[in-house]
Amino acid sequence: MWENLADTLLTLLKDDSIMEPQDNAKECATMPRPKGSKNKKSLVVIDTVENIDEKIATAESAIAALTEELKAKKAELKELNKSKVEAEKLAAEKKAEEDKAKLMEAIAASGKSVDEIINLLNGQQ
Repeated sequence: MWENLADTLLTLLKDDSIMEPQDNAKECATMPRPKGSKNKKSLVVIDTVENIDEKIATAESAIAALTEELKAKKAELKELNKSKVEAEKLAAEKKAEEDKAKLMEAIAASGKSVDEIINLLNGQQ
């Protein structure tokens, strides 16, 4: 009766802390044994319902904590992406201003009049 109950529990509860009975004679056939130890079975460790419930509660609380941490990290990532887009936009505007300033310096250094520059820009000579 107890063997059937143990087998049933082993099939229902596939947990790392549950050990199945082992036939030591099959596993270590070549190893010499002391007298009387040939037919001994190893102990079966079965968690109680309370222990299993505690493990489940611990796992669920860990999942909840990780979920909250994930939400916080996603919000942080979203803010960083917004900041990155704004920084890229400001950098592009700054580069455009620098290019414009260089162009104005080149025009001023060329010594041409405003009319000549306008004609060059329009494609006329």
